[in-house]
Amino acid sequence: MAKIIKIALTGGPCSGKTSIVERLAAEFYSDDRDVFICPESAYEVIANGGSREDYLAFETLVAKKQLQNESEILKKAEESEKNEVVVFYDRGITDCFSYVDDREALAENIGINIIDSWARYDALIVLQTAPESEYISTCARIEDYQTALKFEQKLLEVTVGHSHLRYVKNQTNFEEKYQSVKAEINSILSGYEIEKKFLIEYPDLTLLQKYKPFKAEISQTYLLCAVGSHRIRKRGTNGIFTYFETLKIRVTGSCAEETEDVISKAQYDELMKNADPNKSTIDKDRYCFLYDGQYFELDVFPFWNDKAFLELELKSENQEYKLPPEIKVIEDVSDDYHYKNSYLAGLKL
Repeated sequence: MAKIIKIALTGGPCSGKTSIVERLAAEFYSDDRDVFICPESAYEVIANGGSREDYLAFETLVAKKQLQNESEILKKAEESEKNEVVVFYDRGITDCFSYVDDREALAENIGINIIDSWARYDALIVLQTAPESEYISTCARIEDYQTALKFEQKLLEVTVGHSHLRYVKNQTNFEEKYQSVKAEINSILSGYEIEKKFLIEYPDLTLLQKYKPFKAEISQTYLLCAVGSHRIRKRGTNGIFTYFETLKIRVTGSCAEETEDVISKAQYDELMKNADPNKSTIDKDRYCFLYDGQYFELDVFPFWNDKAFLELELKSENQEYKLPPEIKVIEDVSDDYHYKNSYLAGLKL
């Protein structure tokens, strides 16, 4: 079976995602790679007479249509004879939650909650709504500009927390914005994770609330492994968890080749039997938030009350970045093995 990479692109109204998705599909198709697009379901529901008078009822229809479309696209992807398949989603299930006030009711209607929806996509790219001077209304895009900005904020409420989120800001022009998205896609498809990691003073979490962070509870266990780092992770909140298996082979201090898969609870429990007896499970709280268009993950641990980690994933080694002013950096430890979680797991902390 071909390797399938699932990438959802979303954004506020008039963010350019549909145009970008179509162009990406044409550009990334090759002799060795198939590309499929899962279309935006809302347009199909509207075309079939769906009404937005009741947003919960409307988004329930959209989500169910989306699930049908995703199932059909994945079936085609699995039948591909090429080595790799990329599926671009023009919005995903997660989007539906941003349009309703009663998100629990929507989850009950479709049998999928927000945490479950994240696990359907290997990466999630959020595009900023176009500036007001370029905003265009259509028969399907009925929101005025200020309403569009409010919808974008609601979208961020339900997407911040995804383990592989990218946010693409508006650039000088649309071509630059497209090239920025393309660079993110190239980074995702490369299989390499380029990460900046900072040892910081224990943060005042109340000061970070203005960034509306998502708090994830993580339990990370390292398995016996001859090459690289093999781990399993339980990640979620309020008793709702997703399970991951990750193999990471270090290329440089800050760059690693990473393969990550979503697994079932049963698979997670089975893999736990191969836990490295010389390493303890690492438990931590992770605060995910956006600052200046950059996606940060802040980890605090029960064994430290004076320091923590702040991590930022980059699309290239020379990418510029800006840290939040509330963060007090002790040291850049991106290349220091002694601050890798796998090393800490082997210590008596």
